[in-house]
Amino acid sequence: MPDVYKIFIGGGGDDWFSHIVESYAEQYRKSNPTYQCPYFSWTAGSGIVSTLENAAKGSFITVIGHSYGADTAFSAIQRGRPVNTLISIDPVGRFRPAWTTISGRCLTWLNVRAEPSEGNRSTDDTIASLGGKYPPPPASGQPGAPTYALTADATHGAFSQMMRTSTSNGISGKSLLGGHGV
Repeated sequence: MPDVYKIFIGGGGDDWFSHIVESYAEQYRKSNPTYQCPYFSWTAGSGIVSTLENAAKGSFITVIGHSYGADTAFSAIQRGRPVNTLISIDPVGRFRPAWTTISGRCLTWLNVRAEPSEGNRSTDDTIASLGGKYPPPPASGQPGAPTYALTADATHGAFSQMMRTSTSNGISGKSLLGGHGV
């Protein structure tokens, strides 16, 4: 059986303040002890690329990035080897690769964009906007479109909620992540 990697990448402040993705990764790791489940800060691009490059040939690799972590995920898969699945949760950053570059480096890509309703906005959303929130990706059928592009009535910091946001046929970050979910 090939090795299974679930690489989690937290956004700005995740590793020292909010621990949104770090906590999710830790819970997931405990429920899936046979998987390799490293957690990285958004500033650890070289470590992520190294993990991708050092994974055994034939490994099944899923990369999950939130906020600046999604931006780092885009950069890492562009510099490292292609991945099976990419889950980008409300990407923020200045890297901004061409969408076609990202879609060409993964077999399946789910992008979830936080678009909170007026009464649901928070400081997190302001910070994401100031940090360089990515525009919506191309629509389905257009060059560079993710396999699945979803919007969630969620604040930028609602990572778990966005992981559960699903298509009409039940595809979500949680379902693509597989294993024993959080």
